[in-house]
Amino acid sequence: MKSFIIILMIFICSSASAKEFETKDNFTLLIPDNWLEIPPYVLREAEAYALKISNGKTVLKYDYGFQLSSAFNWLEYPYIFVQINRDRRIAPREMKDQLQLQDDFNKGIEHVKKNSAETLSNIAKDEFRYDESSNTLWSSYSMHVTNIGQIKGVTGMKLTQFGFIQVNGYAKEEEFEKYAPVFRSLVNDMLIDEEYKYSPKFTDNIPTIFGVDLTKIAVGAVLGAIFTLIARFLQKPKKTETSEDLS
Repeated sequence: MKSFIIILMIFICSSASAKEFETKDNFTLLIPDNWLEIPPYVLREAEAYALKISNGKTVLKYDYGFQLSSAFNWLEYPYIFVQINRDRRIAPREMKDQLQLQDDFNKGIEHVKKNSAETLSNIAKDEFRYDESSNTLWSSYSMHVTNIGQIKGVTGMKLTQFGFIQVNGYAKEEEFEKYAPVFRSLVNDMLIDEEYKYSPKFTDNIPTIFGVDLTKIAVGAVLGAIFTLIARFLQKPKKTETSEDLS
C-alpha cells in the first residue's frame, strides 16, 4: 500500500501541467504550475551565505531558482538552482574520461566538506553518468544538513555550444522520490535556442589542453543544499513579485 501511494505521488507530480519560463540566456524551462521563480535578491543572499560560511573560499553564482508556490519562506525544500557556464564549448570526447571526471567531482565534495563542516556532513555521491544521447552529465548525492536532516540532490549538466547549463534540485530524503521527476524533467525538457543547441563540430577530434574540471561544478551542486538554513530570514510576501513571471 505504501509503495502504491509513493508511485501515485510521483505520477501526479510528474504529470502536472507546466508553463514556459523563458530565460534571458537563450533557453526556456518548463516549470510546473505550482512552482514559481525565486527572486534574484534571494539568490544573492544564498551566494553571500556560501561566501560567509566558507570564510571567503567559495564563490558561487546562481542564475535562476525555483520552488513550490505554497512554501511559506523562500528556499524551503524542495527547490531548484540553475547555473550557466559560458567559459567554452566542451568536446564530446572530454566527457568520456569518467574516472577523471569522477575524481574532479570528488575533489569538489572534499572542498565542501573542508569549508562547510559545521553545516554539512556525511556527503555521499550516488549516481554519476554521462548520457551521450542528450549530452547530459547526471549526478546525484546525499548529505546531512545541520538542524534539518538528510537531504538528497540531483544535478543535470547539459552541454551547449557556449558551455553548459546546470540544473540542481534538492529535497528532503523522504520526499526526494516525489520531486526527482520534476528536477530531471527541467533538464530533459529544456528548450535551447537552435544556435546554442549542442551539435558536432569538425574540431571535436582535435586534442585540447583544457579538459573538463568538475571541481567547481560539484561545489555549486552540493553546497546549494544548505541554503534552507537561511529560509527563516527570507519570508515570502503574500503576493510575490515573481508570481506573474510564470503566468
